Amino acid sequence: DEALSIARHCEERNRERQDLDRAILDGVMRRVEALDGNDTWGIALSDTSWHPGVIGIGAWRVVEQTGRPAFLVAVNDGVGKGSGRSIPAFDLHAALTSCSDLLVKYGGHRAAAGLTIDPARMDEFAERFNAVARERLTADDLLRVVRIDLELPIDDATADLERVLRHFEPFGIGNPGPTFASRRVTVAAAATRIGADGLKCMVDTPGGPVEAVGWGIGHRAAELSRGAEVDLAYKLERNTFRGADKLQFGIVDFRPAA
Repeated sequence: DEALSIARHCEERNRERQDLDRAILDGVMRRVEALDGNDTWGIALSDTSWHPGVIGIGAWRVVEQTGRPAFLVAVNDGVGKGSGRSIPAFDLHAALTSCSDLLVKYGGHRAAAGLTIDPARMDEFAERFNAVARERLTADDLLRVVRIDLELPIDDATADLERVLRHFEPFGIGNPGPTFASRRVTVAAAATRIGADGLKCMVDTPGGPVEAVGWGIGHRAAELSRGAEVDLAYKLERNTFRGADKLQFGIVDFRPAA
């Protein structure tokens, strides 16, 4: 009885974290979309509504969607605490060293780092961080590379496989979640735009239609019309809504089927 109570508590808190994560990511991507991508090579954003416990996950997803190093800073009680993630070509800790006069403290390594900053210096930090990124990166470094771990028949992309993959969590820097690719996937229901440049659609599988959601690709929704056949790169995810779990495909990229 005691273990069950603890498990329920953990599950409820995890759902709360997932809700926070989605809300933060949606807000972040709206702001990212407003940036000039040609001029912004290093992203640094702050907000008083963000929870410091989930900004690391948010920063990693910004990097996944934009191909640029990113810092998210949660401001609480007049103190900014940030978490950053990077791309292979950019040394995040070295970049912070170049900005050290603007920071209260910082630490980390090449791929991930954290910082504490006076919120009044956030604009200056964002400008300096971007300048360092522009100085040390090339345009080729910013090309988004999609790594496919396994080509998988859509028949095998099941809820059972998603449950098995949970044993390899947590995913992130050093342990990225697996990306699958399936060819000639049929769109069962046309894509609609959601949030900040996101989209969702339904795709056909032998077990019935499965919802597919992608972020940063909402402008491509017209390419996913009903009946279209695409080669799909995706992650297997679990969507929990009102206590019910269902399989969901997290779209990484897609192209018209050959």
